[in-house]
Amino acid sequence: MHMKQLLENFNKFLSESADVVDVGTSADEEIAVCRSAIGCEDFKTDAASETAPLEEQMSGQQSERNLVDAINLVTQGGPVSFDLGALGIHAIVGASQLGGGNPEPKADIKLVTTSGKEIGISMKKENFGFFQNRMDELKLRQMLAGAGMEKPAQDLLVAKMKDQLAKMTQEQSAVLQEEKDTFLKIVLGADPAYKFPNPLLEDSPATTALIQSQHFGKNGILKNSYKIKNVYLHLSDVLGQNYKDFLTMVCAGTSKNPFPAQAVLIADVPTGISTAQEVQQILAKIKSIPEMVTYYANDENINLKFRLRPITRVRTTYSKSNKSHYKKGIGMYEEPSLGVSWTVFVS
Repeated sequence: MHMKQLLENFNKFLSESADVVDVGTSADEEIAVCRSAIGCEDFKTDAASETAPLEEQMSGQQSERNLVDAINLVTQGGPVSFDLGALGIHAIVGASQLGGGNPEPKADIKLVTTSGKEIGISMKKENFGFFQNRMDELKLRQMLAGAGMEKPAQDLLVAKMKDQLAKMTQEQSAVLQEEKDTFLKIVLGADPAYKFPNPLLEDSPATTALIQSQHFGKNGILKNSYKIKNVYLHLSDVLGQNYKDFLTMVCAGTSKNPFPAQAVLIADVPTGISTAQEVQQILAKIKSIPEMVTYYANDENINLKFRLRPITRVRTTYSKSNKSHYKKGIGMYEEPSLGVSWTVFVS
């Protein structure tokens, strides 16, 4: 048996019997970089709850039901003329909640007039936000869908996000390559049979060599001196000139929606509304699609905050959590040649 094979077999034996190195995230240092055109001060004040999206979605649907029930109650005796805000005055004979189908209707409710015309209204809650940690593409799409975003808008956002991740990867390509090359030089110098990116082993020659090195050791412990940038961006930065088109899709839908929204109503409708006057106070808030696009363009709850966070293959060798995060990042964006993947935080 050749010496190389003997070393590989010995390494395999050690990996099966020895403890692997797992320092969590203590060995890594990251740099937060703001790339947002409107600054990143709002990143410091985010206090959203991770459970918010589902709760917001559920209460939003209840709000729709409450409004539909109220309209149908007050129009039981005949048509009622309502001032529908940006849409003007219409005589309404009833309402119904929309939903289901593929694709789904963009309007959440429809108002039926005396002429038989149906007016589609997209309803939004007065205060809503998003929060999610370490997302791959599937999780990002699930979050966006849970907030009522149709696939065309999702596709645009995901494509633009991947463009940003590719750009960020190339900007950091030199330090990513240097980290990998230096790591392999040190590890293979101590253990020629090491197979990258296998986990490092406690008290192994490779681990000891790293700890004693200038680039991966400090004060007798593993410490990676290569600083990888986390990038902070807003939704408006990711989408650029497509931002208002995106907001229009969110509000009105697309030609593929069987029932596009003609206007938007921001309201939290309680149960128990029983008079036409109460209904009128709510319906008067209806805004046109252009009005809503302008409104949302200046709303920090809609202008989502993105933290783009990379993990390198090198960092998976000494941390189980890093290994898990890298695997998650493969589903969002990976550059295999540099050994880096990205996950996305949204708030």
